[in-house]
Amino acid sequence: MILKLVPAIDIEDEKLRDTIKGINIDILKKNKEELMKLEIVLNEMIKFAIKEKGFGLSAIQVGIYKKIFVFRDRKGEWEKVINPQVFKIGSPKLILNEKCLSYPNQIYEVKRNKRISVSYYTLIDHKIVRKHKELNGMNSIIFQHEYDHQIGQTIAIKGKLIKMKMKK
Repeated sequence: MILKLVPAIDIEDEKLRDTIKGINIDILKKNKEELMKLEIVLNEMIKFAIKEKGFGLSAIQVGIYKKIFVFRDRKGEWEKVINPQVFKIGSPKLILNEKCLSYPNQIYEVKRNKRISVSYYTLIDHKIVRKHKELNGMNSIIFQHEYDHQIGQTIAIKGKLIKMKMKK
């Protein structure tokens, strides 16, 4: 499977956002072949993100319109996220400078929650497992960034462009 970034304009297209589908967890639990296909996709997404020096990658960024993404936590471990939900916690907001693989050479100022509560499915030992976590700091920021792609809220929409870097 060869992954490549789709143009950012496609990610921002409302019609495309409406086509992003959740993964049917019941099918994954019953059908090992479907589970293995999803695991292959998620592993390829991790390889792609590493190659591109990203901290995460949402499936929509590579033209896969499913509610899945991967991200590297602050320990350096990759997390496979399926059907994520975010529950914001009444915590302070942070204003940060963010980059995105979909907007190369651009830096945006974005406001994020310092802490969030999340729920999602993941794959552990070739099995689908539900996780509930409270994330803070960089884990929270990266999770929110990738989750935003799922709902069409890219940093270009949500943030303010503060710097264009020259291509080398």
